[in-house]
Amino acid sequence: MRLYNSDEELDIDLLLRDAKELIGQDVQSPPTLPRKPTQPTQPTLSAPSMPVTRQIDSRTHPNPTGGDVYDGEGRYQWNQPDFTGQYDPVTPSREKVTQPVRIVHIPQEGSMDHKQAETDNGQRIVSAPPRGRAPNATSKRDNPPTKGRVRKPKGERGKEDGEHMEENQPRKKKKGKKIIVTLLLLCLVCYGGFQLFSTQPVYEQSPLGPRKDDFSTILLAGTDADGLRTDTMMLLSVDKKKGEASLISIPRDTYVYGDYNVPKLNGAYGWVGGGEDGMEELMRQVTNCIGLRPDGYVLVDLDGFIALVDAMGGVEFDVPVDMYYQDPDQNLTIDLKAGKQRLNGEQAMGLVRFRSGYAMADLERVNVQRDFVSAAANEWLGVSTVLKVPSLLSWYGEYVLTDLSVSNFSWLASGFLSMDFSTIQTLTLPGTAGYAYYSLNPYDVVEMVNAHCNPYEADITVDQLSIRN
Repeated sequence: MRLYNSDEELDIDLLLRDAKELIGQDVQSPPTLPRKPTQPTQPTLSAPSMPVTRQIDSRTHPNPTGGDVYDGEGRYQWNQPDFTGQYDPVTPSREKVTQPVRIVHIPQEGSMDHKQAETDNGQRIVSAPPRGRAPNATSKRDNPPTKGRVRKPKGERGKEDGEHMEENQPRKKKKGKKIIVTLLLLCLVCYGGFQLFSTQPVYEQSPLGPRKDDFSTILLAGTDADGLRTDTMMLLSVDKKKGEASLISIPRDTYVYGDYNVPKLNGAYGWVGGGEDGMEELMRQVTNCIGLRPDGYVLVDLDGFIALVDAMGGVEFDVPVDMYYQDPDQNLTIDLKAGKQRLNGEQAMGLVRFRSGYAMADLERVNVQRDFVSAAANEWLGVSTVLKVPSLLSWYGEYVLTDLSVSNFSWLASGFLSMDFSTIQTLTLPGTAGYAYYSLNPYDVVEMVNAHCNPYEADITVDQLSIRN
């Protein structure tokens, strides 16, 4: 019996002759069997293809080992020389021919080799590892050796189990805590310094008798562009014992006794040439109006007001109306829109000077001035102010005229830090507005002074006032 290679092309005549010799028949004209169609040759790239193999279905084929010999009558026999059994006719199982599979290494994406591989769609391409590496092996470059804790990429840290988050977060917290602790210590030091080196401002020559504990009243004044008229005047009262404060405006047109060309309260300062003498004249007129002399004064001109607002970073304020005013002689232009906004120094100056658009003219301006000072104090008097002390000291030395000492300011500052300045009471000294003057009402003035700005235990009476009507 002659065996044939499965990969060779079989000659049908020889196959039939050998089959008949095996079963003892004469060799005659063999039946013609159809040739199996050959598989078309597939194009290849560069790597050699694997040979075509036949796979035998073990479920239907009598010889799972694949040693099959065709007997010419639809039978299969095992390839065993000593086999003597009988075989039943069986239907030959279909030959399963696998397509050639090329094992190639896919080049890096974007390279010329990769583009060439993409254009070859005749074969199924399987990615294979580079030479010298097992299919499932990883290089040191893929998994570099690490010592100790495995470091994840930056974008993945702390996302799975929070391990790295727990390690890194405390550093940020500690840094934030250090800043907060430093600010608190600085505030405590400043507050302690205020308490240790502070002195309450007190007018020592007052004949009004005993004073209330930790209660003082200060006159705040601001001059106009000429620097001779005090268009802004307010009484600031601080009660540290109760933690309260009040701000009472005195209208600039208040009618007073004096030899001034225009006997208004705002002309007292410039009548004697300004400076300390001017402030003494103004303090005398204020004493006549309220029945007591304030414990000190602070005068700031317009330039100083602008510099203060800018040094403190501005003030957020709700402008009540649209404000537009232009005066070429004073080089003054005011242009503000109504609404809440942050005002810088120039804008704040225009706000406190504007009055032409109000129905009550100067009285409305007084109210706006007082509200602005209240808003500024509420915003500025906080922990952040401590960091601006150097700027404030420079501003104080250049723009402020006062009879208060540094220890007096320390007393006021400690009082402001210990109270809620948003609850400050803002008022206007009561009176009646005339055509050119503002006439104070003595009885209403006494009532307001005793309730909000009297630092003495005894009440002020109408007899102690010198009001011109």
